[in-house]
Amino acid sequence: KQIHQQITTQKLSTDKRLLNALIDMYNKCGEPNTSVSLFDQLNSESTSPTDIFTLTTAISSISSIGPSALEKGKELHQQIVTQKLDTDLPIVNALIQMYEKCGEQNKSI
Repeated sequence: KQIHQQITTQKLSTDKRLLNALIDMYNKCGEPNTSVSLFDQLNSESTSPTDIFTLTTAISSISSIGPSALEKGKELHQQIVTQKLDTDLPIVNALIQMYEKCGEQNKSI
């Protein structure tokens, strides 16, 4: 959180690489809600498709939140389809896991 505060204080919070690192950090530290919020920030500021690493991390964060984040997961899935990234194996695996953890086993097949 101190690193995140430093990034914000120094007005570096629009740097895509730093936001990617923060998204991953919060997910690994057990704060998936913060991770998803940062992903939303990055997604709203970015005009280019988000990279596969960030997408799989965001999907993993949604999985950690569970069923209450299912709608967010479906929105992200639609974005992935729109960006034509829905055949990338790490993303497909992350989506399967997300739907299973969110109680949508039929969707994961």
